[in-house]
Amino acid sequence: MSEPADAARPSWVHRSDGRLVPFDPDRISLDLFAATEALGQPDAFLARELTDSILHFLAAETEGGVTTTRQVAELGAKVLRELGHPRLAAAFARPAETPAAPVDLPSPASSFGPSLAEVERLLRAVEAPGPLAAALGRRCLTEFSLMQVFARDLAAVHRDGLLTLGHLESPRTLAVGVLPLSPGQHPTRRLAQRVREMSAVVGGYLAVDSPEFLLSEAADSVQAVREFIRELHLGLAGAGLNVVVNLNCAVPPPEAAEPQGGPLFATTVRAIPTEQRWAVADRLLHELPAGGLDRNLRLDWHLTADDLQPQRAERLRAAAQRWVEGAAITFVFDRARKPIALAEGVDRKHSATLLAVGVHLHQLAQQPGLRGDLPRYVQKLGSLARLAVAAAVQKREFLRRHSQGRPALTQGFVLDRARLVVVPIGLEAAVRTLTERGLAGGGPGLEAASHLLAELRAALEREGRARYLEVCLDSAPAFAMSADADGRPEHTAGVTAWDVQATPRQQLKASAALPAASSAAILLDGLQPLSADEALHLLRAAWQQSDLTRLHLRQVRGVRQAAPVLWGQ
Repeated sequence: MSEPADAARPSWVHRSDGRLVPFDPDRISLDLFAATEALGQPDAFLARELTDSILHFLAAETEGGVTTTRQVAELGAKVLRELGHPRLAAAFARPAETPAAPVDLPSPASSFGPSLAEVERLLRAVEAPGPLAAALGRRCLTEFSLMQVFARDLAAVHRDGLLTLGHLESPRTLAVGVLPLSPGQHPTRRLAQRVREMSAVVGGYLAVDSPEFLLSEAADSVQAVREFIRELHLGLAGAGLNVVVNLNCAVPPPEAAEPQGGPLFATTVRAIPTEQRWAVADRLLHELPAGGLDRNLRLDWHLTADDLQPQRAERLRAAAQRWVEGAAITFVFDRARKPIALAEGVDRKHSATLLAVGVHLHQLAQQPGLRGDLPRYVQKLGSLARLAVAAAVQKREFLRRHSQGRPALTQGFVLDRARLVVVPIGLEAAVRTLTERGLAGGGPGLEAASHLLAELRAALEREGRARYLEVCLDSAPAFAMSADADGRPEHTAGVTAWDVQATPRQQLKASAALPAASSAAILLDGLQPLSADEALHLLRAAWQQSDLTRLHLRQVRGVRQAAPVLWGQ
């Protein structure tokens, strides 16, 4: 039984020592997981499912928002027995006076870091000392995160493959942030230093918002573009970050607006000739990938309705030509009444993401008894969603404890406003398992995908509100959550159809019909290349017939996908 939408959880718990502490549902899940460990059958996902059932009945029996540890233990044991888990009930119903193990600081493992076998594998794969040391460091930091940032049950779910906890190699940073640029005649001054400073706060990637507005103001815009590329390259080389550069926005970024006298906070936009701004954006589009940034760079080319008009076709065709040739370009649609998107989970209203968590839909569909049973699958999906939110809450608490002396994390409520990005993994494969139909064919497959995504989003929003956390459902850059992911449907990280056998229009139509779709991938098998004119028709169709935010083009050879990975471990 999953927790209902209107369930009123307790707010406080009376402990046996007389203290009144905030109620934390994750403590029940962790205690249940410890009970499964004590029985020799550790199962973190089962513990979360049973926790949801206990919360359902606890909400009905709690008065005034206050419960006690004894009430939780007794009610929990009763629910477990009723659900057919008598041994687990006995292990769970320990005396209320028994102190529980800390949630977020489990005892360190006796052997920390990679095993000898893993070190030997890395030695064979990576010969150079520098990359080898970096790979070993990432592996050690990943283990540190699983031991110190997240509770044992979440670490177990991650290792079991039901969740992917992103950015484990950067435990003390946010996942994504926006790189501030300097207005004025020298917009590239100290840019490399600012990138390195941001690496102490952001561990995944940086979003750069419309640099052409500021570069156009320089006395020599051509030289300013060259300095921008050089400084960005130098900063990223020392920081180990990825970057998404947003170009061709019609609305200037906040840095390009200057205060003006009059009403409070009134601003005016500096007058920059449109053609001058376009020239700088076009130059960045063609020169940035050639500036040594191609391996950790993505260009997001923004479009409005005006950009899709026939009179601007030649300029758009130039960008589309680079798109079909395989450049790391994503087209972004700036729609009215929507914040301008700067990266997955980041826009001009939300400047940072806390964590990215992948929810493995296909892996969940492999559990016994779920094939063809969509209602039962959706019920279990709610428990997986609550585990994803619990991971973000624990990461937020870890960063709060380690924010002393780090004003960039505390100023302006950056940490409190940072979002959780939940990424469905294996949507196409899960739907095929549940219905034996794909998304691009429409009918039962597309209906099942729409239903489960709507339920997943609803569960995330409910849990997020209860935890004072903003959650969004989105794709991952390059539709991959790890460096070793391939292009198979069960590994695809995103809200999109993933069927190379379908035509581009069929893929677009299926992705556009999904209720939570923001980024869609169009797959090409390499045997039927897309022309620039065909790409223009596809972009116009995406604008007119969908509510998508981004459109990616992916060349797929066989089942593997050659694409950069910007999120992952």
